[in-house]
Amino acid sequence: MDDARMAPRFGGDALSVLEGVPYGKIESVWRDIEPLVRSVTDKSLGNYTPEDIYVSLIERDMQLWVSRNDGKIEAICVTRIDVAPNIKTCAIPIIAGSNREHWLDFVDTISAWAKSQGCQALDGFFRDGWKRVLKDQGWSLGWTFARKWI
Repeated sequence: MDDARMAPRFGGDALSVLEGVPYGKIESVWRDIEPLVRSVTDKSLGNYTPEDIYVSLIERDMQLWVSRNDGKIEAICVTRIDVAPNIKTCAIPIIAGSNREHWLDFVDTISAWAKSQGCQALDGFFRDGWKRVLKDQGWSLGWTFARKWI
């Protein structure tokens, strides 16, 4: 990911800034974001551990986005480019944080970046609590994911 910072956005009465974190700086922010990553991976039914996400970020298989408010990290988003036979998408396996009203509109920035990478859509698996929020943001709700261990 380039070293460019994204444009600041306002949410409520606070200023939030979205940054695409350059691959070379992942290690320097990891300690601060690992609890947010873990809050998602602990509910991923075994798909990911924080260590898996860290390695994927370092190896450039995933991208890290950080929303800061007053210099403090308030949210993270991890993206991954997926290529299927008929579509290229930007998957969002991780999104977590506080003060959602400050950073939810940053999805538009990530969408623009994904489109510049040749993606045709954003994809994500989200907990049920996100359904209303996503629908209000223009997402089409599709699959429900479930897993039974055998």
